[in-house]
Amino acid sequence: MTTPDELDPAVEQMWREVLMGKHHSRLGLLPGSHRCRMCRIPLAGIGSVVTKPLGYRPSRKSPHLCNI
Repeated sequence: MTTPDELDPAVEQMWREVLMGKHHSRLGLLPGSHRCRMCRIPLAGIGSVVTKPLGYRPSRKSPHLCNI
């Protein structure tokens, strides 16, 4: 287990953005009907033609979030 002194500042900043709702992907600008609630990428519709080959799919545990 890591102590607060051992945390990477970049990782801490990334989690801060995710939890504060500021983590959005540029792929979120693509058109699509069903989107990830966190990063706004399209998981269905015309935009998913671009995102699925990149590995973005709905999560098995929560279909409202992507698997990334």
